[in-house]
Amino acid sequence: MVETHRNYLIDNSKGILIFLVVLGHSLEFLRKDYDIVRIMYTFVYLFHMPVFVFISGYLSKNIEKGRKNAVKTLFIPFLFFNTIWNVVEMYLQYLPGNNAGEITNITLFSFFTPGWALWYIFSMFLWKIFLPDLLKIKNIFIISIIVGIAARLFSELGTFMALSRTLAFTPFFLAGYYTSEKKLHELRKFGQVPSILITGIGIALAILFVKLFNIPGEFLWADRSYNHFEIGIIKSVILATLNYGIGFLFIYVFANLVPKKETFLCKLGRNTLSVYLLHTYFIGVVLGVCSLIPSDIVKFIIIIIGTFIITFLLSRDVVAIRFNCFLNGINKKIFAEEK
Repeated sequence: MVETHRNYLIDNSKGILIFLVVLGHSLEFLRKDYDIVRIMYTFVYLFHMPVFVFISGYLSKNIEKGRKNAVKTLFIPFLFFNTIWNVVEMYLQYLPGNNAGEITNITLFSFFTPGWALWYIFSMFLWKIFLPDLLKIKNIFIISIIVGIAARLFSELGTFMALSRTLAFTPFFLAGYYTSEKKLHELRKFGQVPSILITGIGIALAILFVKLFNIPGEFLWADRSYNHFEIGIIKSVILATLNYGIGFLFIYVFANLVPKKETFLCKLGRNTLSVYLLHTYFIGVVLGVCSLIPSDIVKFIIIIIGTFIITFLLSRDVVAIRFNCFLNGINKKIFAEEK
């Protein structure tokens, strides 16, 4: 049965996660220079998208409606913003100081290779389209984990159509779909101590990944094959399996620790689409300001403050409403009115 009331646990969780999405993308440009930033980045990437995808699956219980609306609500916005992203990237290649050849730049434009953060929108489209069929497969959850780990053994699955990430994160989407509101709230009865311990383990793992094992942050993106990294196939498979364990443990952490009453985070959580699709352009402005500042500490402070400002502004109702009207306007120009 589809829920008609607001689930504040979900809204609050989405509010935290969309902030972490913006933060993670903002830290992208400092993480390779400082271990502390790499540790922060690694910690965030250990869990923020697994939990986000889980919530997306949880909110996808009306599978036929999800499939019916997937083109309008996901594919068209993806195609529009991915086209803009490609145009911007091509333009930047021609700026003074860039020595890219004109012919090679043509290959930068790809309708179905998601630019930066847009992979999630395309993956959501694929999940919504295929969910009714996936649910017909016996033991699909276990199979999805096996496929998610095995898929990165092959170089054919990469960023094109977000295939690698879609397969890697499918177990979290399915887990969300299979989880009822009752089960979600039952996780709160175990107390907060286990969640605090899990969070501590996550921080410790992030430190070990950076300081001891030197695991590239890109490994956590799940967008390329294991062969891309110089850590060996066996270790890569073990790490990928560990990532699933950590991801599911942090789903428990969010279900256990996040408030289930209405807070200021709820507005952020209700308006995540406008934040997700627009924040990368605003991050560019923040990074432009940072490029003028010599002090790395000041850069870091500006990035943190900028993350708060971007998330706050893009999650306002006036922005979300106008943004949704804009997307609806695009769909009206493309599709005939339903009778």
